[in-house]
Amino acid sequence: MTLMTNEGDTIAEIQKEQETHITLQVALNTELLKIQKQLVIKESLAQRLATNNQYMVDYHALTENEAKIALLQKEKDELLQQLKTIQTEQRQKRVQELEAQLHDLRKKGD
Repeated sequence: MTLMTNEGDTIAEIQKEQETHITLQVALNTELLKIQKQLVIKESLAQRLATNNQYMVDYHALTENEAKIALLQKEKDELLQQLKTIQTEQRQKRVQELEAQLHDLRKKGD
């Protein structure tokens, strides 16, 4: 009878250990699934952050290029204005030269 009782106790202990093991496995599997879901979410977030970062880099480059364009356009406008001023001065000088020649020719003609 003692053998049966010991054997029954051993079987009960084994079953209890198996139940504990199964419960632990279920808990670990549940935790693993939870972690995998979190990983998927974090990977998605990391991808979006990388994409946003690239947009920021592109936007920064675009902003820099727009600033350079504005600066170059301003310089071009200034140079065109200087060119007009020089051309106007040259025309005025030429008009003065022609007036002086006319004046000299009129003096000779009188």
